[in-house]
Amino acid sequence: MADSRTSYPNRLRVVRLLVYLSTVIHWVACLQYVLSEYEGFGSNNWVYPALEGPNSELLTKYIKCWYWSMLTLTAIGETPNPETNLEYVVNGMTFL
Repeated sequence: MADSRTSYPNRLRVVRLLVYLSTVIHWVACLQYVLSEYEGFGSNNWVYPALEGPNSELLTKYIKCWYWSMLTLTAIGETPNPETNLEYVVNGMTFL
């Protein structure tokens, strides 16, 4: 509806798409972090590694999970293979 009220409807559509994609990437990044915490940090290659020192800050953790989410959702790949049933389910759902 807002598309008809602007003289630049395509710009509005692009901005709206970017907001939707950013929101989904954020949700999947948070899900990956929570599942990593549930399974144990650093327990295998798929989960978030157990880091100490300056790499253990919350912003660093979020950026790494966001990066993993971006790779997974854009199908760029190079993400670690899942090892447990829960990891397979999450990967399958993100690929849909």
